[in-house]
Amino acid sequence: MDQGFKPKKQTHPRETANVLSLITFFYSFDLFKKGFKKELEDDDIYEVLSGCRSKELGDQLEEQWHLDKKKNKRPSMVRVLWACFGKTYMLFGAMQLIMRTIFVVAVPEALGKLVSYFSPGQTDLTKEDAYFYAAAVVGLGIVNFVYTQNYLIALTEFGIKIRTAVCSFIYRKALKMTEASLSDITMGKIVTLITKDIFAIEMVVHFGNDIWIGLVQTAIICGLIYGKIGVAAFAGVGFFLIVLPLQIFIARMSTSYRLKTSKKTDERIQLTQETLSSIKTIKMYSWENFFNKKISSSRKKEVNSIFKLFCLKIIIIVIGGLSAKIGFYVLIMTYVWLGNYITAEIVYFIQSCFGKLRHLLSILFPIGLTFGAELSATFIRLRSILEAEEVPTPRNHLAVAIKGPAVILDKVSVKIKGVELIKNLTMTIQKGLNIVVGSVGTGKSTFLKTILEDYKTDGNLTIYGKLSYASQEPWLFPSTIKHNILFGEKLDQERYKRVLEVCALNYDLNLLSDGDGTLVGDNGVNLSKGQQARVNLARAVYKNADIYLLDDCLAALDGHVCDYIFKECILEFLKDKLCVLVTNNHDHIQAADRIIEIKTATATYEENKNRVVFELPKSKEVVKSDEIEKVEKEPPRTNLYKEAKKSGKVDYGPTLKVR
Repeated sequence: MDQGFKPKKQTHPRETANVLSLITFFYSFDLFKKGFKKELEDDDIYEVLSGCRSKELGDQLEEQWHLDKKKNKRPSMVRVLWACFGKTYMLFGAMQLIMRTIFVVAVPEALGKLVSYFSPGQTDLTKEDAYFYAAAVVGLGIVNFVYTQNYLIALTEFGIKIRTAVCSFIYRKALKMTEASLSDITMGKIVTLITKDIFAIEMVVHFGNDIWIGLVQTAIICGLIYGKIGVAAFAGVGFFLIVLPLQIFIARMSTSYRLKTSKKTDERIQLTQETLSSIKTIKMYSWENFFNKKISSSRKKEVNSIFKLFCLKIIIIVIGGLSAKIGFYVLIMTYVWLGNYITAEIVYFIQSCFGKLRHLLSILFPIGLTFGAELSATFIRLRSILEAEEVPTPRNHLAVAIKGPAVILDKVSVKIKGVELIKNLTMTIQKGLNIVVGSVGTGKSTFLKTILEDYKTDGNLTIYGKLSYASQEPWLFPSTIKHNILFGEKLDQERYKRVLEVCALNYDLNLLSDGDGTLVGDNGVNLSKGQQARVNLARAVYKNADIYLLDDCLAALDGHVCDYIFKECILEFLKDKLCVLVTNNHDHIQAADRIIEIKTATATYEENKNRVVFELPKSKEVVKSDEIEKVEKEPPRTNLYKEAKKSGKVDYGPTLKVR
């Protein structure tokens, strides 16, 4: 949640570093020096690199997704990622291929010549040649070391960019999903996908180029070995190729296990979130043991699935390692069996080449297959979210100047999972107090969310004016009470004070030591239900809109407070607006200008002919003279998520004496 606070951090030194500093990573020296002297804190960390910021990366991916959606009936995340990052990734691959080929060809040749110099009776190489080949081996080693470290850093940064872009895109998609989609896709699945599954994409970035480069290198190495020892090379390499299909088969098995494991993880996270959100009720009824057993059972099932998955990964790697050792033995024995004489130069040459081949076929390929299987499972899970139904973009929102605030529904229908919740509804809701009534479960909240366009609708829905909405269940975010009410709107001191008064919040704020600067916990955990409902209502009312949709937001209030807010806020403060209020309070219904009665899949809209002027009994008056401390400035902007570190000691003396 945006707290309105953006900490100022130092510009990352890499942005201004020279070539030598980039190659040697000397630009990070100051940070290591600072960490050596004291413990690093949040303020010591540099600003994010300009090329790694989530907004720009998310915008790029989202734009490409919409382009792919226009070109293809079914958009593909693989195509989108390739269009955004494919060229850069292939550039990395081409650079790696060139450097790897140089090292693969040059190092064994130089090492073989250097070793052959020490063979008894050789006269082909002089001492100067030996020095040259020794310098070549050392120089190539240094160049390989410097290049590898810089390549890995660049590739890691590239992988972070892709992961950041995908996570940003998933987050944006989650905000646009309809109620029906969210009922099928749990928040646990979205959390697991962002925090766990997406890492498969990043890991494939690390190994993807190595796979196809490895195939090219394998062909080159096989050619070098064949040129050195002849047909015996086919024996060792052939053994690798025989084992490879088995590894591919096991990798495909791990894909299905990965999907099962992810599903178990989703269930466990969803259960944990639901338990934590109701922890007060659980503790009040002493249900801790029951929920502890449920979460533990869910975790055990998840761990069992993870164990099976890792067993398959280990089998792939073990098969690769064994095949490398057996393949080298088969190659040497075949070469001897064909009647050839082994020299030191041949042994070192084959060992150097085969070492590269063994790394490719016994490590990179198995790991690549494993992560490829995980990537396949990730894209399957990702597709279910990206193809989920989205809330339609607002349409036909016209200025109030054309016509007074109004909501026009013309043959509007709403279907969710094949069930028709609203059928051919036609009505024009006009300015004034419109109260929505109906039995429990008839669809009063669905009616309001239809106007909000949270559901995909058939028919014509035209809205004249801006909308503001207060939900039935209060929604608060971790910040001050003032930030919760303003919700990004500019501070209008007079309107703000008036909203606090009509929502009966002055008395409560006077009881709090920090007033409206009091920090609200997650979901308003440190406020009562009534306080949460009034802050939630105040946020909707503070917004200067033309149409106010209030979904039974007075139900959690005491009777006298409810009547006071109805008179002062609904009838007085919003008297010149179009207000749609869901309630079953008989006294409030009598004061409505018009009544909307919701029935199963339909509704009626009529004038309230028996309208009664609502009066607040003297016994139910709420003190209005209480005022909060005057604040003429914007609320202070603070970083609520910064951890305050404190140090101290615990005195164990009293505890030890008791024992």
